[in-house]
Amino acid sequence: MLRYKKYDLKTMCLASCVCSAVTLVYNLFISGYSQIAVPVLLLMLAVRLVSSVIFTAVITKQLADKIAKAGVLNGYAIGQNTAVDLEA
Repeated sequence: MLRYKKYDLKTMCLASCVCSAVTLVYNLFISGYSQIAVPVLLLMLAVRLVSSVIFTAVITKQLADKIAKAGVLNGYAIGQNTAVDLEA
């Protein structure tokens, strides 16, 4: 969708939420989650969404930005984008 060209917080949050929803649907069929009551499934989805946004989007984004700022990722797109932002 964004072809690995956008690394902002909004994109990271969207990616983590989509991944959480897709894995829950996958588990409905593969792991037998379809036997669980709907309110419990909704609670599971909420916990997955919150934890994925915190761990995947926020913590990972901050860590990657700091590593890119240090120059470790200069050979990658995120490092090149950060280098452009620092010069401006």
